[in-house]
Amino acid sequence: MKHTRQLKDVAVALAASAMDLAELKTILSNLKIIQAALEQNSELVSRLSEKSIKLEERQQLLRNISQNQISSSIINALLILQQENVLREFKEFIALVFRAAEEKDRLFTANVTSALPLEVKERDELAKLLQKKFPERALMFEEKVDPRILGGLTVAVGDLKFDASLKGKIKQLAHQLAATQ
Repeated sequence: MKHTRQLKDVAVALAASAMDLAELKTILSNLKIIQAALEQNSELVSRLSEKSIKLEERQQLLRNISQNQISSSIINALLILQQENVLREFKEFIALVFRAAEEKDRLFTANVTSALPLEVKERDELAKLLQKKFPERALMFEEKVDPRILGGLTVAVGDLKFDASLKGKIKQLAHQLAATQ
């Protein structure tokens, strides 16, 4: 329980440290890069958690994850997690940072479900449309492929739901036909 409180405090501080949306997007993107690197290399987590390694060396290890492009606020947050011996809880930490950003109404997650994986062009067009609808917020995509929707896609952003799936259209048509009989 103590670890969860520590993680949350650092996550809230990191999300709040972003001065504008561009910086928030950078922080969230950097966290995803770090998460992928840590998941691929368990030895890296061990080395980052090893207190016998000098602070400067551990900082450099963190910077090396994304070729020195990680913001200092993220490095500082990770060093705090490391000092508190909770760096292994990084996946939970990322979820808490995203939740903190959402609670500050600075982030929205678009849950997109499609029958087939979206092409880059389709994803970019959808992102532009959603960013137009929510210009003061950073956008994060969570994509899922579900062949049961038959075609098209569904998008859920908070309470807003949009169903442009073939399955949804068939259901709508069935309801209309049932209502006319």
